[in-house]
This record gives sequence, C-alpha cells and structure tokens, in this order.
Amino acid sequence: MKKIKVGIIGATGYAGVELVRLLALHPQAEITAVSSVSYEGKKISDVYPNLKNICDDTLSG
Repeated sequence: MKKIKVGIIGATGYAGVELVRLLALHPQAEITAVSSVSYEGKKISDVYPNLKNICDDTLSG
C-alpha cells in the first residue's frame, strides 16, 4: 500500500508535535518535512527528546 507523504508546518508547537508523534507511528503516513522557524536546523528529537528514534528529522525554516 502506498504511504501518504506529509509535511508539518509549526512542528514544534503544541499541536504540531502531537501531529508529528501520531503520524510518525501511523503505518500509512510518511513524514517528508517538518518546519519550525524557532528551531530551524535542529533535529526535532533534540527539541523533544520523547521523539528520539521515532522522528529524528531536521527542522527547516
């Protein structure tokens, strides 16, 4: 089955990080981009350690 590719804008906000967590564990979703102006260039798992090994993508601006 083909996965749905998603990008999350505002991934370090309250709703954004919950969306990252839910979609990272969803079998039919593939996170292709995460963005955050405040944490651009950092890994989302460095900002939210509970996402370590779940989503280690680098945040774009």
